[in-house]
Amino acid sequence: MPIVLISNLVPGMKVSKDVIKENGIKLLSKDTILSSYIIEYLYEWEINAIHIEEDEIETINVRKEKQEKFSKAYNNTLNKVEECIEGLKGSNNLKLEYIRETIADIQGFTEISSMLQTINNIKDKDKYIYQHSINVAVYSSFIGRWIGLDESTLKKLIYSALLHDIGKTRISKDILKKPGRLNDQEYKKIKEHPIHGYNIVKKNKYLSHSIALGVLQHHERENSSGYPFGVTGEKIHIFGKIIAVADIYDAMTSNKVYKGRQSALKVIEELLNDSFHTLDPKIVRVFVNGLTDFYIGSTVILNNGKVGEIITINPMHPTKPLVKLNNNFIDLRKEKDIEIQDILIS
Repeated sequence: MPIVLISNLVPGMKVSKDVIKENGIKLLSKDTILSSYIIEYLYEWEINAIHIEEDEIETINVRKEKQEKFSKAYNNTLNKVEECIEGLKGSNNLKLEYIRETIADIQGFTEISSMLQTINNIKDKDKYIYQHSINVAVYSSFIGRWIGLDESTLKKLIYSALLHDIGKTRISKDILKKPGRLNDQEYKKIKEHPIHGYNIVKKNKYLSHSIALGVLQHHERENSSGYPFGVTGEKIHIFGKIIAVADIYDAMTSNKVYKGRQSALKVIEELLNDSFHTLDPKIVRVFVNGLTDFYIGSTVILNNGKVGEIITINPMHPTKPLVKLNNNFIDLRKEKDIEIQDILIS
């Protein structure tokens, strides 16, 4: 039974021996399948290493090596975005060389499974604003491809998505990182960031008006309930509509200073609900179909501790798929007490 350091654990590994603290408290039972949440839990309990099933390690290591390459590329992109955003504070001069390199990086992120795994694994609350910019650009790029945008338009979309929150460089850090609920005055300041971002982009002659519009309108909503101007759906640029969906999905599935992340399937269900009122239903449907198609075949951990495989997903009830457990099938729409606790992306 090999012992594996916590830093080397990856989702999908199986625990081969009970994990017990010095005081006798059992944290994990033998045969538990590790998820990203469980690994975070072990970190919080300051566990250094645990026993893992030997026959799984080689396969897991191959997968980990592949994932490390994507993570390295993502982190390189993250460093460029951080330097670009930090360099904007007190200046309107966008570092276009970094932005161009970042756009090229994101255009190369075409394998959705590896990207979702990377985004899921690299969740740093302290670097949320930089990661969020990249993630929204990545999700927007997938939506753009799925709806058939040509390469030139797709590139402009990625620019707009990457820069969508650039106006937050004009907002106080005390407001951006406030752990509690914002008061009315603070929220009013936050709602100004699309205008700040629009002005920054507009001052750069190399960036098109469509890029600036996506930045300006990513918080506008179909029923005019959005900001900064409360326009209705027909007046919202396609970039604003796409970025809105990507922005909400990443925000809700991320760890933030003031709120923990939610399960991907629960967020997908919320997007579907919002598509009846605030989001463009066609774009939501394309995004949801793309993600749910990917999740079919994924391993899931249920709240009863059992591990299964997603067989089919009902588009109207994505949190309640048909799951296979050994040779049995469970329809989660009928089993009200059983829920998906985590999804293992491989």
